[in-house]
Amino acid sequence: MYIIVGFWVLCGILGYLIGQPKGRGDEGAVSGLLLGPLGLLFILTAKDKRPRCPHCQQSVDPQAWICPHCQSQITEPPNAVCTFCHKGFHVTDAALGHAVRCPHCKKLTQARKPELPGPRTAAGAH
Repeated sequence: MYIIVGFWVLCGILGYLIGQPKGRGDEGAVSGLLLGPLGLLFILTAKDKRPRCPHCQQSVDPQAWICPHCQSQITEPPNAVCTFCHKGFHVTDAALGHAVRCPHCKKLTQARKPELPGPRTAAGAH
């Protein structure tokens, strides 16, 4: 009995490890645990869930605004930062300095300019 349970747990761990580079780690773990080897096959054939750079078509971190592969700018860097969760977001210039709702934590915060040391890449390096 322990061998069977250990096998299904191993399938869940392998599913997570296979799905993680595709942005599907949780789905891989669940499908591995529930479906065993069929779940591993499912996650092996699943498409990458992460967004792609419009310039080089490589997968990038959803939070990145500079592609780590071709160094092209993907999106504009955020012009405001939440005082609670410290995540960046976009607001109009007129909204800077006023109360706005953070799109990440949903709290009412004062939109202030972020202190950005440099462009952020998908690896999180500054």
